[in-house]
Amino acid sequence: VAATGQPLFVPRLQAEDLRDERVPEGMPFLQRYGPHSVIVVPLGVRGRVLGTLGVMREARGREYSVEERALLESLAARAALAIEDARLYGAATQAVKARDELLSVAGHELKSPLNALQLQIHLLARMARDAMAVDGLAERAERAAKAGQRLGLLIDDLLDVSRLSSGRLGLKREEVDLAALTRELVGRMSEELALAGNEVRLLLDRPVSGQWDRLRLEQVLVNLLTNAAKYGAGRPVTVEVDAVGPVARLSVRDEGIGVSPEEQGRIFEQFERSASVQHFKGLGLGLWITKRIVEAHGGRIHLASEPGKGSTFTVELPLPA
Repeated sequence: VAATGQPLFVPRLQAEDLRDERVPEGMPFLQRYGPHSVIVVPLGVRGRVLGTLGVMREARGREYSVEERALLESLAARAALAIEDARLYGAATQAVKARDELLSVAGHELKSPLNALQLQIHLLARMARDAMAVDGLAERAERAAKAGQRLGLLIDDLLDVSRLSSGRLGLKREEVDLAALTRELVGRMSEELALAGNEVRLLLDRPVSGQWDRLRLEQVLVNLLTNAAKYGAGRPVTVEVDAVGPVARLSVRDEGIGVSPEEQGRIFEQFERSASVQHFKGLGLGLWITKRIVEAHGGRIHLASEPGKGSTFTVELPLPA
């Protein structure tokens, strides 16, 4: 059956029938209990036989009917599919683990020379400014420094994929005023936002404090503000922080290209990007990382958007009771 992939039906199998078999395991059973009626069907899936499934009963009773044989074949097909799915799931899990390990190793290996390169570029830029260099040397050094910073952020994203996938994202909670942190981050990113043509409107009426990881919330803010600058089409960006009942609410609203309804569900997945933004650079990891950081804090993030009318990303974090 395993070799041919075809079912086998023996109405009356006796011990003597197995005498010439190389491994006659069933002989003692048949010698003790007498002849049996046997059905053996293959566990086949996608053109491969994974094993066999057999049933038997005393031959003195009625023979297996056509319907019973069909039922056994159906059960065997379902069992084979379940076995194959389990095998594929195991293989996929191992592949994901190998990928995460590769990302972690590659990220760390890239980070060390990049740090040294960035240090040298910053020193070069400072020397060029101090020497009042001509011919655009200082400007070129600044562009190189920004390119190095961008590469550093991409490597950090890859390292975060590894940490998040393996459950190694630790939070260092401390007292953080989300409104003050937002004001600080917007000021720090003012040049980048200005270059994108985005006027930023801050709605920060009062302090909103909680026990959060400051650096990870900075990462959330940077990702959302970078997103708004990239896809905001040079129009105003509104950032609001407030306390609403038991949660702190942060929203970043742009008036850019927006996201279609069918894409909103998957935009927070790994390496996913909206079809309308394929010409923009990026790995498609920022929102996935943002979502995982927010969820690690016990919060949630959601998107309200309409194509051509912009997007609003809203983060809700639990406040102390």
